[in-house]
Amino acid sequence: MATATTKDRTAEEIEAEMTAIRNDLGALRDDVAALARSAARAAVESKDSAAEALREKAGELASKGEDLVAAVGREVAARPLAAVGIAFGIGYVFAKLRAHR
Repeated sequence: MATATTKDRTAEEIEAEMTAIRNDLGALRDDVAALARSAARAAVESKDSAAEALREKAGELASKGEDLVAAVGREVAARPLAAVGIAFGIGYVFAKLRAHR
């Protein structure tokens, strides 16, 4: 009869360990799910931050481009013959480069 008690205890211990393992796996599953949600939120926040930075840079570049166009316009207005000569020269160079292809 002593062996039956030992076997019962062993079965009880095994059942307790299995229950503990099930609980640990459940907790692990919950932790992994929380980690995945947290990583997804961080990715969205990072994307939003990068998109905002790109919008700001695009605005800065557009502003600089507008300033450059205005400056060229002022130079053309101040020296119209020089501007025509420069445009002719650039066109001539491009035409020669294209003709060699």
